[in-house]
Amino acid sequence: MRIQSQAWLARILSALGAFAAGRRHGEEALRLATLAGHGNTPIIAHAGLGHLYLAQGDLEHAIRVLEQGLALCRASGNRASFLPIAADLSYAAALQGRLVEGRALYQLGVVKAHAAPPDTEQAAAHYRQALALADALGMRPLQAHCHRGLGTLYAQRGRWEQGHTELSTALTMYRTMDMTFWLPETEAALAQVKEG
Repeated sequence: MRIQSQAWLARILSALGAFAAGRRHGEEALRLATLAGHGNTPIIAHAGLGHLYLAQGDLEHAIRVLEQGLALCRASGNRASFLPIAADLSYAAALQGRLVEGRALYQLGVVKAHAAPPDTEQAAAHYRQALALADALGMRPLQAHCHRGLGTLYAQRGRWEQGHTELSTALTMYRTMDMTFWLPETEAALAQVKEG
């Protein structure tokens, strides 16, 4: 039970942007699960820590831990944990540009859905709704992603001042939480807004 609690705490803390604290709990869960070495606890520990790494944008560590968790699922026949781990692994692969590795898995559908020309009004409404929920729940990584999405949409629509505000907020949040994966993309989008 302690291992599961540690793993879930890592996942919850990642949603709040408390990555350092979450990592400590996730690594402890993995250490304890490795010592125990039986049942579903090693799978749960890999899933929790892998999800945290993915949320922070530490793709190298996320992929390594999630691949180990997926291998454990296959070896044990654990189908319940297979899909969530495969989804996170696919998303990490897609973020790295390794779309071929993520094919036929859940997140690839999400990535392709976003590749089509977006309905900017509907997309903005969804971002605002997600941001309101993220604000209420203190889910800082999700808040940063919503600000980046809104800023990009505003820039596409020629609303430069609003785009600048949203992208600046996202950039500050990413830096504060050490979510470095999203910094270059957000900095580039902000530079384009300043030129606009």
